[in-house]
Amino acid sequence: MSLSVDDGIQISDFARFDYGFSLDSVAFFDRLNYASPYARLTQELGHEDSVVFSFASGMPHFRGEGGLQDDLRSLSVFPRVSRLGDRARVQRAENYEIAYKRRVGHTSVQIAAFRESVANAALLLGGPGRLADSPDLLPDLFSNSAVFNGGDYQSSGYAASVAHEFADWMTLTLMYATGGALVASRDASVVGSPDDLRSMIRQGRRQTVTSQVAGRSPYTGTHFVASYQWASRRAATPGHLFATHSVRGDVGLNFFLRQPLPSPSAFPVRVEATADLRNAFGEGYIPVQNRDGSRLVLMNTPRSLRGGLSFIF
Repeated sequence: MSLSVDDGIQISDFARFDYGFSLDSVAFFDRLNYASPYARLTQELGHEDSVVFSFASGMPHFRGEGGLQDDLRSLSVFPRVSRLGDRARVQRAENYEIAYKRRVGHTSVQIAAFRESVANAALLLGGPGRLADSPDLLPDLFSNSAVFNGGDYQSSGYAASVAHEFADWMTLTLMYATGGALVASRDASVVGSPDDLRSMIRQGRRQTVTSQVAGRSPYTGTHFVASYQWASRRAATPGHLFATHSVRGDVGLNFFLRQPLPSPSAFPVRVEATADLRNAFGEGYIPVQNRDGSRLVLMNTPRSLRGGLSFIF
């Protein structure tokens, strides 16, 4: 169950302050209740330049980046629950960001820097093999895999992006980003328990290059996002989810479609169908050899296909 509150204040003609929070309750082995506040200050430096300061604690927030982008990226931050010491734990992060954006005609350039602290990082482990029975392993709700607690880490980094609008209905974005991550050591690849997995994981750096095309078809009304992200190998955690960039953060090839459908005229309802394909080619998987000879993989972004039908009143 989740409840969110969002509001904003226009401080002056050139400054706006957005803020809010969400309250979440997760019942999975234990009942977990937590709050996630956020704040965002946007200062216009002129007609073409702006600076954004952002803070978020708990779950990330993406207000103010555009409806489809906000909805899509929010799907990526479903509470990530793991287990440690026979207790359920929720992954939480504290993020600080600053970004500068300059727009020239239909092209915008943006640079950003961030600092974050992550607690109870939830790592996904899949494959036909299995580890020894342990209270630290938790079945994943969306796949035939398990989640284990990778511990805490701190990260800092930056990103630079260029976006260009085509024909007022499509935007192409290129972005480079680097930041801290949990990475798997190359000299430790045989495991038999979650503790063995933790011993082979250390803090390192993760680099990504992302290209994305997003827009809305003027003929069918279809909203679409197609992206491809290259990431440095052996990263066990996904890249930083920027609150100041509207770029999808999933590794590999990804597609998202949202199609409005005809609705019965007798009912005041809007119907939409959605399809979400993530990491189509299963990139970024880290092979791990189990002591019983089976093969496991660490996945920072598992390959998945989701679909849905929404009724909006």
